Amino acid sequence: MKLKIKLVFFCDVPKSAIVQSENVDFIYEVPVKLQEQGLDEYVLHKLSLEGKPIVKNAWKEMIDSYRNVKDELEIGLVGKYVQLHDAYLSVSQALIDAGYKKMLIRLIFVGSIQKMLLKKIQKNYLMDLME
Repeated sequence: MKLKIKLVFFCDVPKSAIVQSENVDFIYEVPVKLQEQGLDEYVLHKLSLEGKPIVKNAWKEMIDSYRNVKDELEIGLVGKYVQLHDAYLSVSQALIDAGYKKMLIRLIFVGSIQKMLLKKIQKNYLMDLME
């Protein structure tokens, strides 16, 4: 609170225009945190818009369902560079940000699948020849 008062005095900014960017576990919690600090009301006032700002219950229900997930989801991510730690980090993070908290991501080297498929194709081909 002391920091807000300093900003008001030294930066010529109204107190209602100052919001704290809080760390959240789930990206979709950010609008709720900003609303709790009154940013939505300030923006409506500043833009001379009428109406009451709202965060719909469906939004809060989505956040609650994310927090209360019981089942674990297992996803196989097939790639050529899975042995490199950061190669598919953005894909993994996108899956997590998509809204499933309990997720097990298995990295699968595409070469191992290719070998398995090649053996299966060869086996089927040989079986067809014998018939």
